[in-house]
Amino acid sequence: KSFGSDRSFGCLVAPMSSHMFVSAVLFFGALGSFMQGHATWINPEMALQTLSYSGRAAVEVSEAATMALLPHLGCLHVVAGALQAIGAIAFRPREQALLLLVMSMYTASGIWHHWEMYKLAGMRVPGWLASADEFYMPIKIMIASSVINVVGLIVAGFAVREEISSKAKKH
Repeated sequence: KSFGSDRSFGCLVAPMSSHMFVSAVLFFGALGSFMQGHATWINPEMALQTLSYSGRAAVEVSEAATMALLPHLGCLHVVAGALQAIGAIAFRPREQALLLLVMSMYTASGIWHHWEMYKLAGMRVPGWLASADEFYMPIKIMIASSVINVVGLIVAGFAVREEISSKAKKH
């Protein structure tokens, strides 16, 4: 049974099953996480390029930032990507819904962190960034990612409901 076959908004994902849709959301989330992980873990110089000259100089002076914080953040993104990839392949709808909830909370915390940076900089783009795009682009990506995760979470909820109802019919 495809998701939405008896719902008015089912045309958005039909004829894809809800489980396949949620798996696709997790798979594309994994790709995004792997790309972010590469930028901060494997190639921290790429992340440093987003900073202004003075911001980059301050970070480069701190070996803790370049040798520990950036690689650690990158590793976190790679682990999140691995969990999403495994979730897309191996998890059932209930576990996928839980993983999407965690990823939604993670992206929401990133949006909150950027808002706090904005406030700290006097309601302006922080001066340690190379350009305003370096501030706004991640926010746009996180908002889009949050929306996709929430849609995936809603669809996963329908998949869980379908799974529960099909088990109830068997008994």
